[in-house]
Amino acid sequence: MGPLARLLSTLVAVSPLFVGTHAEGLELKPAEIRKHIEQPPASSVPSTATEVEALVLSNRIAASFIMRGWYSDVSPKSGWRSQGAIKNDTIVLFELAGPKLRFSWVTKMDFPDAGRRYELRVWRGPEHKDSLTIDIKGDRRAPDLAAFIAGPRSDNAEGAPDSDEMLLAEVDFAGRRLVVPVAEWREGLRGEDRQWLQSAVDEDFRKALQAIAVITKGEPELVMLCDLVLTPILGKDAPNCDRIDQSFVDYAGGPDCDFDSWFGETCPLETLMRFKRRKNPQLNVSKAPSR
Repeated sequence: MGPLARLLSTLVAVSPLFVGTHAEGLELKPAEIRKHIEQPPASSVPSTATEVEALVLSNRIAASFIMRGWYSDVSPKSGWRSQGAIKNDTIVLFELAGPKLRFSWVTKMDFPDAGRRYELRVWRGPEHKDSLTIDIKGDRRAPDLAAFIAGPRSDNAEGAPDSDEMLLAEVDFAGRRLVVPVAEWREGLRGEDRQWLQSAVDEDFRKALQAIAVITKGEPELVMLCDLVLTPILGKDAPNCDRIDQSFVDYAGGPDCDFDSWFGETCPLETLMRFKRRKNPQLNVSKAPSR
């Protein structure tokens, strides 16, 4: 089961967050799924684990998963759904206590153009944040997320997927923006561009990506992070992006609004109130009627 289907299976209804406007002038309203997990340190780490694997797995891991769709016809009681999602954001938030870092991986899709934007932000300390943005251009048009998932990526007669050579990646990183075929970006660029990329990645950022790579192994929610960031930057040290295991979200429970707010992902009011009542059960105690 893929990340979209998995989140769909845990569908919950939420109240709208706020109203937005689509590029075509449509007034859009959002609905979302929001989950959180706290994974305690592993009781034991295999002796074959690398130093960075042991550091990550032997310490606390926390994560939130948010799926947010934007619709022209959503009601206050509607929940997230791929059908009719004219815009869709998939937001993954992680804190790794061992290497003392936090990161967010955000996927934004906008229809009918099916534009895809991927955003990685890594906090290596309170004052140090690295960011990398990748826009994928060249995908076929689709009216909404459901149609994009169901239909082929290519408009050619055979319906085969577009090759990476036909899709363009617009990469914004380390003060530079460049446009290259996706295939070339996955290779870690070529020639002088490759030299620039390797020099732009300092040792601390490389170590942060190696720590992130530990949890991307088999994590469906981070497949594209593995494919579009770790593979081109880490090269031979990148994890196997094709391996799929169980996702953290399989074990996730209700949202943690305090955790999410650190990343700037504020819970909707209704979700926030439910979270506060769950965190502080005394808020659920109703006053006895006066006589």
